[in-house]
Amino acid sequence: MMAAMETDGLKSVRMYLTPPSHWVSCALESRELLTICLKKLKSSLTKVHLVDAGFIWTEPHSRRIKVKLTIQKEVQPGCVLQQVVVVEFVVVSQTCDECHRRNAKDFWRAVVQLRQQTTHKKTFFYLEQLILKHGMHNEALRIKENNDGLDFYFAAKQQARKLVDFLLAIVPCRYKMSEKLISHDIHNNTYNYKHSFSVEIVPVCKDEVVCLPRKLAQSLGNVNQLCVCTRVTSSIHLIDPATLLVAEVSGSLFWHQPFMSLCSATKLHQFVVLDVEVEKDESSVAGGGAKSRKHLLASVWVQRAHELGSSIQLHTRSHLGHLLQPGDIVLGFDLANANLNNKDFDDLKLHNQPDVILVKKFYNRQRRRNRRNWHLKRLEMEGESKDKDDVQFEDFEEDLEEDEILRKNINIYSDPGRARIDSDVDEDTPMITLAEMLQSLQLEQGAEMLTEFHFSKGLVVYPRIGDRLDVVCPRTEYTPSSRPLEYYKLYLVQERQAELCSTLHDSHLLLTCSRPQQEVKYTVKFQEVSPHLFGLEFKRRKNYYVISTSIGTLEGLDNRMGGACQTLGMKLVMKVGQDPNDPNLGTPPRTSPRGTIPPRHRTLNTHAAENEKPVDGGGARTTPQLAPQVALIVGVASGAVLFMVFVILLVLAVLRCRRRRGKTKHASAPPLPSLTGGTTPVSCSGGGSLGSGPGSGSTTGSMHHHHLHHHPLGALVSSPKHQTMTGGAGGTEPSDIIIPLRAGDGPGAGYCPHYEKVSGDYGHPVYIVQEIPPQSPSVYYKV
Repeated sequence: MMAAMETDGLKSVRMYLTPPSHWVSCALESRELLTICLKKLKSSLTKVHLVDAGFIWTEPHSRRIKVKLTIQKEVQPGCVLQQVVVVEFVVVSQTCDECHRRNAKDFWRAVVQLRQQTTHKKTFFYLEQLILKHGMHNEALRIKENNDGLDFYFAAKQQARKLVDFLLAIVPCRYKMSEKLISHDIHNNTYNYKHSFSVEIVPVCKDEVVCLPRKLAQSLGNVNQLCVCTRVTSSIHLIDPATLLVAEVSGSLFWHQPFMSLCSATKLHQFVVLDVEVEKDESSVAGGGAKSRKHLLASVWVQRAHELGSSIQLHTRSHLGHLLQPGDIVLGFDLANANLNNKDFDDLKLHNQPDVILVKKFYNRQRRRNRRNWHLKRLEMEGESKDKDDVQFEDFEEDLEEDEILRKNINIYSDPGRARIDSDVDEDTPMITLAEMLQSLQLEQGAEMLTEFHFSKGLVVYPRIGDRLDVVCPRTEYTPSSRPLEYYKLYLVQERQAELCSTLHDSHLLLTCSRPQQEVKYTVKFQEVSPHLFGLEFKRRKNYYVISTSIGTLEGLDNRMGGACQTLGMKLVMKVGQDPNDPNLGTPPRTSPRGTIPPRHRTLNTHAAENEKPVDGGGARTTPQLAPQVALIVGVASGAVLFMVFVILLVLAVLRCRRRRGKTKHASAPPLPSLTGGTTPVSCSGGGSLGSGPGSGSTTGSMHHHHLHHHPLGALVSSPKHQTMTGGAGGTEPSDIIIPLRAGDGPGAGYCPHYEKVSGDYGHPVYIVQEIPPQSPSVYYKV
């Protein structure tokens, strides 16, 4: 019996249970399914030897799986019995625990509730872009939008904790964790909890006017209590519009001394600038904080937009002196007509309360909208309030155009569908340049910005030398309600193969997307020279093609004709170093300037520039494919190196063998010289002969005489092993060093030589010749 769960929309792929609670996605007659079947027979196969295993075809709807096993067992010594056995498995439908929880609306295990008590969602929009950039939403089961925040639902507590840590690092916030008991198993003593993380962001947004507590303002460098929030990142950035002093308030400092905003960005009024007078920069006082270098302090006279033409004028000091000109419209907070309920503001003295605080310059929204040719990605959320969010999101886009630092951490993408209209636009209108979009695009999305898609040609990209292109097989968590899993193989092919959607010839496998449980990424680096032997190399003004001929299922993963390339247009054309606006791009020559390139060195793209010079005469390195001649050269070189090593070892072995033979022949050369100086045989009394030990028989050893002319002690280096010297310590070995202690003629001529080995553990053995007087055979006196 096998527990299985069918996937929605594809009966041939099921999820099979591997005890105790793990589900594996397997296709019929796959290797993974055979592994599961054999594991269920593990206890039955302990006494036999499994030789072969395979499937027998059955009707897919029969819920029967037949496996043919070939087993062997030794019944007698030297006698092995082999038999073929067919095992039938019955597939039983079962619902996994995750499906049970999903059907019971109980599928999530942790939730992150992100809240901010403000009327504007600029901070949430900034968070949304950072979450998209870093992929923190990939593990979320569901994202739900509320009036005052977002809810992220996860299947595990660790995933929710990861998002909370990410939020603590990018915005000033704090959190509380709680848990709710869902069930309890008294037998196993296990508990089932649901965890909730309540994250609260500081209630201050960009372009809001705040009133700081007096002690906090003094600790920040004696700034005024009335400040303008210029940016909210990992801390709150404030500026004093009257002195240009800047300060940063961290999250921990804010929660220790909290403050509220006096006016949000939605309550700003329009003022018309009448006159601007730039003030001189005053020197810093003792204890003062840092001043902003991007702003200019000025005295500004303004008038309310609805009171234009009257004699009522307002004067204030502003940090927008570098932007404002007479006649401009500026947004500000009218303190003179505001009804505020704030304790810190009530404690301010009247002379410290200006009539108006200018926040930002106002630009024509319709003109900016017509000129905007870029867009941002958005999260897929439930319960969105479209009308209100669209207006606030447009305000956030305007903030990105005005603040270069704020958009540095955000991915901005070109929008080919928006036609840019440059007519009747102010020159000082802030905008995002194409260079900035290319920079952010190069870091994250490779060549996605300059892209075109045609069903017949596929996706066409225009990368440059030095760019990187990431091809990603995304990680997919399978659920019964999700789409069927897809499997693909990507090949780098020639232009002709891309047109035919074929990978039968001249194809190089780049990436296999066959593991949906984990993310697989292949990075293509566009470089002209690769430091690696098998690295990909690209040339300017060349076209390279990547296609997939897989069907999309696990069974059709190895399909080599048609497939997704033909049905879905799954092609990628990389036009390296080319300009999409070049009018000569469509008609490049198809031949090399110096003639036809040999087939082995032909590049993937047959379109070559007329004025491009070939590389190394034949363009051998103009293709990113792994050329077969490279592998052949490597194989030949490796074989030659191995052959040379074998020859060297053989020569060393022959030399060593000849050396040993030479030593053996040298041992039979001149015998040991006579110590008596004559040719008469010498016989030692006591029943022993030369070189004999105790108890040996009487043997006469004849020794030839050699005169020693060149050494004062009569030393002679020879091979003294003589065939007549046998037994005891009288034996010697080849290449031994013999030192006679007495000359042949003299008072010691009657002494008998005795050989004793004193060393020989390392190197050649060493013997000392000792002359012993003729006494008892068992008594020796060493000299």
